[in-house]
Amino acid sequence: MSNNIVDCNLLVHCPLFQGLSIDRLNSLLSPRFCRTVFYLAGERILTQGTKYDELYVLLEGKAAARFYEYSGKTVLVETLEAPAPAAAAILFSSDPYLPVTLEADSDVKVAIITRAGITRIFQAEPQVLERYLRETGDKVSFLAEKVRLAELAGIRQRFADYILRLRSRFHTNDLILTLSREKLAEMFGSARPSVSREISRMCDEGLISVSGKAVTILQPEKLKNLLEL
Repeated sequence: MSNNIVDCNLLVHCPLFQGLSIDRLNSLLSPRFCRTVFYLAGERILTQGTKYDELYVLLEGKAAARFYEYSGKTVLVETLEAPAPAAAAILFSSDPYLPVTLEADSDVKVAIITRAGITRIFQAEPQVLERYLRETGDKVSFLAEKVRLAELAGIRQRFADYILRLRSRFHTNDLILTLSREKLAEMFGSARPSVSREISRMCDEGLISVSGKAVTILQPEKLKNLLEL
């Protein structure tokens, strides 16, 4: 269901537009550049192969980006939770066709901003362009890491590799994970409960200790050995 009213009250909460006032967004966007659409849980928002020439921003609810292979296999690429943009990197691509299908995991409200509308905001508010570029860069890094980790045998090896790389980057055994368990599960290509169970087993074995997002590596050499199996 479509609505021509620009819902800037919700749109300002999207990280891309952080710091802009509702009045400022209203002055930049109008029904000419933006509309609001509602989708019910289970509905397809966008289909794989669709030309992506407008930016979709989740205002409410959750959605999932899935890749459907010709064999019938489905791969979960990413979950999105409002407020968040979808497929920001594709909008200005030279080949702007979606590689995934975006589906509503719950009832969702989406703001759809035309390419001209988002360009208008970039020109008026350069900090939004900077955040947009950061968003696309973060997404590319996440997906590249997901592809790299897929080469490892299982969740245990993938998590060990992930935290050992953080250890190498920050030069400490005491780490704060920047990703939630749900995002880790997406990166590892696994279900969230499976990731949580494996992390609990690693704690029970004394390899690591965990408190919320804080992880302490207790036996780094044993973790390294896991990657040699």
